[in-house]
Amino acid sequence: MDMILKTTDLCKNFKGQMAVNNISLNIQRNSVYGLLGPNGAGKSTTLKMITGILKPTSGSIEFDGHPWQRGDLTQIGALIETPPLYENLTAYENLKVRTTMLGLPDNRIDEVLHIVRLTDTGKKRAGQFSLGMKQRLGIAIALLNNPQLLILDEPTNGLDPVGIEELRELIRSFPAKGITVILSSHILSEVQQIADHVGIIAGGVLGYENELRNGENLEQLFMDVVKRHHKEVYEDMRCLSVSKAYSDKSPYIEFQYPHHDEARIKRLQKAGIQTTQQLIEAVEQFDQLIEQAVAPKDPKAEKLRDMVFQAKLCQKGDIQFTPDALAAHVVELSGITSQSRVLEPEAGIGSLADVIRKTTEKVDCIERMYSFREILQLKKHRLISDDLMAAPVVPVYDAVIMNPPFSDECGHIRKAFDFLRPGGQLVAICSNRIKWKQQKEYEQFRDWLALHTHSITDPPAAKFDHTATPTIILQIQKAA
Repeated sequence: MDMILKTTDLCKNFKGQMAVNNISLNIQRNSVYGLLGPNGAGKSTTLKMITGILKPTSGSIEFDGHPWQRGDLTQIGALIETPPLYENLTAYENLKVRTTMLGLPDNRIDEVLHIVRLTDTGKKRAGQFSLGMKQRLGIAIALLNNPQLLILDEPTNGLDPVGIEELRELIRSFPAKGITVILSSHILSEVQQIADHVGIIAGGVLGYENELRNGENLEQLFMDVVKRHHKEVYEDMRCLSVSKAYSDKSPYIEFQYPHHDEARIKRLQKAGIQTTQQLIEAVEQFDQLIEQAVAPKDPKAEKLRDMVFQAKLCQKGDIQFTPDALAAHVVELSGITSQSRVLEPEAGIGSLADVIRKTTEKVDCIERMYSFREILQLKKHRLISDDLMAAPVVPVYDAVIMNPPFSDECGHIRKAFDFLRPGGQLVAICSNRIKWKQQKEYEQFRDWLALHTHSITDPPAAKFDHTATPTIILQIQKAA
């Protein structure tokens, strides 16, 4: 089998925390390889080591049959995280800057613009592009050096269905052009339609790698791998909870961080638990989750308890659940009554919907991630769509209460606002970038916001624990 890239026992340690643990990937030439995993699993860290952004702690990388060296980057193109664009320049001018820096011929610009279907953008500046167009321009930049290997990290994030379809067709065309693609994503349906092979990472460990066969249930396969990893973490916390409870009752025994169980220590460190005090706090949080779930009386309740615990371990980036106190405060601000009809878009595990339901049973949810939808269904919340940006607008809600993904909060808030009936109110927990960021989408959002009656206040706790992003509460009234 002809491999263009191979990693062997690849590891990355950040200050004692193992982010990537002995990952061995096998990437077949002229194929699309889907690298899957929950947020925080280690996908981006792995790709950054392959592209030389991060240096591996241990392990090796082979490219095109020889040990990886920095000169190989001339044959590797990458789009990791946000496309590196000059928003005041056109698509052609953005590419011209790169060809000048890399010493490439200008005729390559027209070639890559044709490949990504951006030949007709003319003098339109990149800052005016849709998210899909920005992603395609980012890919054009990655293709300038005519690479053998193209690495794309979460390329469909924030795209609407049309943008996703265009990007899907583009990626599928690359193997025929002699370009191998590594595609990182947590959106299983997209990978199912694009990839020839998949690797699934959970907790920094490669839990599965194989060819993607026709009819294979990728969602079930993904959940089996992730649950297998998190089951070990869950058992760790259950055992440590028992140990702490015993220590608390004894005046002669002090609860301490484990010292001899290396496998358990590695899992705790991976979760960012490195001291006895951090462990005590984690065990207390675990005990609270168990107490909230009460004693499960049926398998569904037990499954819900375990899935919520696992989900809370994976908070990172756009995956951040609303703290209970903040959720209660936001719902109180909304002024809903027992007769109100309420929507929570991007519902996650239903942190806001749980509080809303204490006031009204008329609450609907929208959520894209498969595992979170399953949690919402187990909680008996009503799901009306799996994608806010693609959902048909039905303006019937008295209130929309939301915690949008900060990476595309402007677009999500504007779309959610359309679901309000005349006289309804939207309440959103946003990043404070809404007030000050000098970027086209935020400037356009503030112009739109000025057309509506609105207010901005500080929440009781200004930052989310897992991201430390400063937040505000935005209230927008829809004209009657």
